Amino acid sequence: GENRFELTTEATVGIKAAEAMSASMVPNPASDVVNITYATATKAATTINIMNVAGANVISKDLGNIQNGKVAIAINTLPAGIYMVEIASGNEKKVMRLVKE
Repeated sequence: GENRFELTTEATVGIKAAEAMSASMVPNPASDVVNITYATATKAATTINIMNVAGANVISKDLGNIQNGKVAIAINTLPAGIYMVEIASGNEKKVMRLVKE
């Protein structure tokens, strides 16, 4: 009849893309320099933040508008301990645990 209700759905490409960031960090534990390699689904403004266990930013690096790459970060000035390394690119974010010796 005229009171018919119809609902159609479509798969949305891009929802899964938010999980498409990959990153690795070597060496870990590290003492002088840590090398971070990353790849994201799309080209976007990318930053790396290293935070101490209290959540304070101790190192921040703006990598520009790129999709993937490799960066070496000097950590020799940081005290020994555990840090969280956050890579953010667009809507994507990955956090890794770093041990500084």
